[in-house]
Amino acid sequence: MQNVLTLMPMCFFLLIIFFRLKENSVALFEKYELQPTKKIVWEVPISDLKKQIELTSDERIKEDLQKCLRNRRYTLLSIFLCFLSVFIAGFFNSVVYN
Repeated sequence: MQNVLTLMPMCFFLLIIFFRLKENSVALFEKYELQPTKKIVWEVPISDLKKQIELTSDERIKEDLQKCLRNRRYTLLSIFLCFLSVFIAGFFNSVVYN
């Protein structure tokens, strides 16, 4: 059990990397020539993604934007779960196994 608890944060970290690489909002905005509200370098804000989903009439663009938004949410969820698993593993290692 102790080995599994110490590996859980690493698994969630790999999920973070996976979903972050799948979420390519900047490349998507450049591909479809969409205009974000401010200059972006790393990622498009979630509010801009939602706004473009509402404004876009093309189904292909809308589908790609929704996929991007979904991957962003999975990334944020994985970050939360990673931190939670670090605290749980630390708690079990300090309380249960000592």
